[in-house]
Amino acid sequence: MTTTKLLLFTSKKLKNSEHPIVLRLIKDRKMKYISLGFSTTPELWNGTELLKGYNNFIKTNYILQKKKNQLEGIILDLESENKDYSLEDVEGKFISNIKKITVFDYCEQYIERLKSINKIGNASSYKDLLRTLKKFRNDKDLFFSDVTYSFLVSYEEDFLKRGMVENSISFYMRTLRSLYN
Repeated sequence: MTTTKLLLFTSKKLKNSEHPIVLRLIKDRKMKYISLGFSTTPELWNGTELLKGYNNFIKTNYILQKKKNQLEGIILDLESENKDYSLEDVEGKFISNIKKITVFDYCEQYIERLKSINKIGNASSYKDLLRTLKKFRNDKDLFFSDVTYSFLVSYEEDFLKRGMVENSISFYMRTLRSLYN
C-alpha cells in the first residue's frame, strides 16, 4: 500500500526564501518526494493547503489537489494490476502524465506562479504571449511537441502580416523559447 500527502518541503529553501510544495509517497517504508512546481512560505501553508494570503490560493489549491488525485489514480491502477511496483514506477507514470500538459495550460500556470511570487511584469509578458498564441491558433490549444520549426516560422509570418516590427516579434519569440525551456 502506498500513501500520498501534500506538504511543504521545509528541508529545502529556494532562492526566494520559499519552500517547494511536494507530494510525498511512502511505500514499504521508503519515501519519495515529487515537486509540483509551486512554493510558498510556512506562514501561508496550513499543513495540507495554501492559505488566503497566497495569490490565487483557491485555483492553486485546486491544481495541487488535482495533481494529488492524478497520483492516487496511478497508484490505484498499479495496485489493481496486482503487480509489484516501485516508487520510481509511480513517479515515472506521473511525470509522463504531466508532460501531456498543453501550452496554454502550462502558460496559465506559469503566469499564476509568477504572480504568486510578485513578478507582475514577467507575468504580464507571458500573458501577452498567451494572447498572441491564442489569436494565432484561433483558441485551439497545442502540445509542446507541436511547437516545431514550421510552427515557429508560421507564427513569425503571422506577426509580419499584421505589421509587427522585428523587435516585438523577437520579444514574443524569446518569451516563447523561455516558456518552452
